[in-house]
Amino acid sequence: YEISACLVGSEMCIRDRTDTILLDFGGITLPLKVDRNTKSQLGIRATGSASYRLPIDLTFGDKVTSSLFVQGFFDITDAPNSTYDDYIVGAKTGIRFTGANTTYSVAPVHSQRYLAGEHYEDQTGLELAFEKRTSSGFSVFGLASYSNVNNKIAENLDGTLGRARIGIRQSIGGTGAIGLSLFYEDKSVDFNLDNYDLYGVRLLGVVDVPFGLTLRPSIFFEKKRFPVPSPLFTGNPDEDSLGASIKIEKNNLFIGDGFSPFLDLRHRRTKSGIDAYSYYETEFEFGIVRRF
Repeated sequence: YEISACLVGSEMCIRDRTDTILLDFGGITLPLKVDRNTKSQLGIRATGSASYRLPIDLTFGDKVTSSLFVQGFFDITDAPNSTYDDYIVGAKTGIRFTGANTTYSVAPVHSQRYLAGEHYEDQTGLELAFEKRTSSGFSVFGLASYSNVNNKIAENLDGTLGRARIGIRQSIGGTGAIGLSLFYEDKSVDFNLDNYDLYGVRLLGVVDVPFGLTLRPSIFFEKKRFPVPSPLFTGNPDEDSLGASIKIEKNNLFIGDGFSPFLDLRHRRTKSGIDAYSYYETEFEFGIVRRF
């Protein structure tokens, strides 16, 4: 199993400090003021998972083993203002095939999300994953999932969610690694502001440095497109985002049952065709993560 707990903070700033959207009502343009809170928020976040594997006897060659697995997971953010509480809990159970250089798995997945203390939505679907490795430390990995979204607040938020990711990773000198991944997400619902296609690329790495530190830098670029934007918009709500992060772990200091402290810094800039939807956001997390 693995678990982490941390103190998390977030600050969002709207580009040009605008909070006005221009809407077109039959040729008449009217301003709409968006009421939102952009102040810094400080809360507590905990993430974790636990797995159980049971070997089974399926014949796929002498070098391939198979096992059933069950995994529970959670991602919980709790803020002083309960309006920002965000709880995700779920489980997956499936079968995994493991060879000398390859791993494949297939698993049904179910998760529930609670926002501000209210049951927000359920997702139920299927997840496929694979990884192929070489003796030189190079690997190719991928994941695809498709879920039915059942929203508990509004019927026009019901629909489907598809995700896909494929990437490569190369270990470097036994003390680090570098990787590149492409990702895609398609959400199909009736509500136009939550009906989108998202795709992008992420470059990431990990390296051990002096003083017992492990650095995990990452940069990404993504595009978010709304196929059917509201006819009321006078601008294009599509978004381009660029972000970077670095996670710093103290790998030679242990607290309790194998926990080590970490600091995670993230920054994101999003440009939208509607100024009020353009923003930049800075987040930080400081906490402990279970290393073994």
